[in-house]
Parts: sequence; structure tokens; C-alpha cells
Amino acid sequence: MKMSAEVITKEAYTEQYEKNQYFGYPENSITCARYCKADLLADYVLGAFVIPDKERLLGKKTWIGYFLIKDKITFIDDGDFAKEMIEQLVFGWKEKEINGPYVLAACMEYLIREDGIFLQKYEEKLSAFEERLLEGKIGEFDRKILTIRRELLILDSYYQQLRDIGELLAENSNHLFEKEECRLFDIFSGRAARLHEQTHTLKEYSMQIREMYQSQIELRQNKIMKFLTIVTTIFMPLTLITGWYGMNFLQMPERNSPYGYPAVMVISVMIVLLEIWYFKRKGWLD
Repeated sequence: MKMSAEVITKEAYTEQYEKNQYFGYPENSITCARYCKADLLADYVLGAFVIPDKERLLGKKTWIGYFLIKDKITFIDDGDFAKEMIEQLVFGWKEKEINGPYVLAACMEYLIREDGIFLQKYEEKLSAFEERLLEGKIGEFDRKILTIRRELLILDSYYQQLRDIGELLAENSNHLFEKEECRLFDIFSGRAARLHEQTHTLKEYSMQIREMYQSQIELRQNKIMKFLTIVTTIFMPLTLITGWYGMNFLQMPERNSPYGYPAVMVISVMIVLLEIWYFKRKGWLD
């Protein structure tokens, strides 16, 4: 099987292409790309993939450039990702010549392989968080749900960029591809679009769960404030009695009576019990 693909380093790419016939300005360099992109120029395609690590989405991303001219595609990679990707794809191709556009389409499909299952795990994780939230097991919920939301934002942007690349290549504005090759890019664009929509749905789901969390926090705070209000209300009459008998007037009743102190204690207890009974009857203690 003959495959029109090669992998070179950034340094080799700069010497072989950017300093020779194709580029005259540094700003055209794809080595500075910070997101997935594709540029359709006169007789070639230039672009890059900035791939998040699915094991650590908030960590460092993998950068791969690509340069497609006629039937040959060149990947620019200082690591081993592009080489390993091509080696794994070789086993899926039949014994025939594979040109550059087919290699590019296959590599793009490789980038989103099993991503539907990957996103399904996020859905299961969010469902578990929702169940724990309903059970009142909050813990470090806010930090965890924010981390998931940040990861979903990265995936959402990633799939949107891949979708745009697929649509751009399928349009074939520079007439570089055959009809069948355009169909492959169109199929990829549809798959990337479905992943993007699924990620967007998960983002909304995570936001709904976070709103539920905020509602739980507010409900707990309201219960605490209700309890404190009831306690304050119960002891308010006792505070009034304390204020009265703290005036130390000589003419105050029960001041000189041997039963004055016990009488005030009994009255205070009766007031508290009466208030608790009344609040219970009104359902304020539920």
C-alpha cells in the first residue's frame, strides 16, 4: 500500500516550505496556531489541530500542523502523536493507494473516535452529581461542577472548530478535492456537529445542576435564618422580663418576696412552652 503522507518537525517544515516557495510572511505560519484551523489557498491546504488531552482536559494540548498539496499531505509534529496516529490508521485501510485528502479525512475521524462514548461518561457523571445533590450530599460540589463545566467548554470549542474545518473543506472553494473526498469531509462535519450539540447539551445540564445546587444552598440558609428567627422570638419576652427586673426600682413587685425569683422562673418557662406550642400549631417549626 502506498500512502502519500509524511511527518516532519517544525524546524524541517520551516526550512522546506516557509522559507522557500510558499510563504513570504511570518504571520502565515501555522506553527503559531492556538486553535484548530484550515486555510484553503490557491493550490494547497494549510492548517493545524490543537488537540486537548481527554485524560486531562485542563492540561496541555497537543499541537499538530498539516500541509496538503495535490495528493500529498505533510504533518508537522515535534512529538510522536502524528506518527502513531498514521500507524494506527494504516491497519484500517485496504491494499490500495491512499492520497493526501483521504489521509487528512481519516486523521480527522481519528481525532473524534469514540468521543460519543467519552461524552456519555460525562452525562453519567452529571447524573450522579444530581442524585447526590438530591440526597443532600453537597461536599465540594461547587468546585467539582465548575471543573466539569470548564472541561465541557474546552470540548465545545474543540468540536466547533473541527466542525468548521470539515465544512470549509467540504465546500472545496479552491477546487482541490474530488467529489468523493468532499463527501468524506462533509460526513466528518456532520459527526463533529453532533458531538458539538451533545457537548452543548451537557453544558446546559451542568448549568441546571449548578442552579439546583444554589437553590439547595439558599434553602439551607433560609432554614438556618428561620431557626434563628424562631429562637430570637422565643427568648424575646424573657429579654423583656430581664430588662424590667434589671431596673432595680425599690417598688418593683416580688422584689422582697421569698417566692419572687421562683415565680419569675416558672413564668418564663411557661412563656417559652406556650410560644413553642403556638409555633408548632402554626407549622413554623416544621
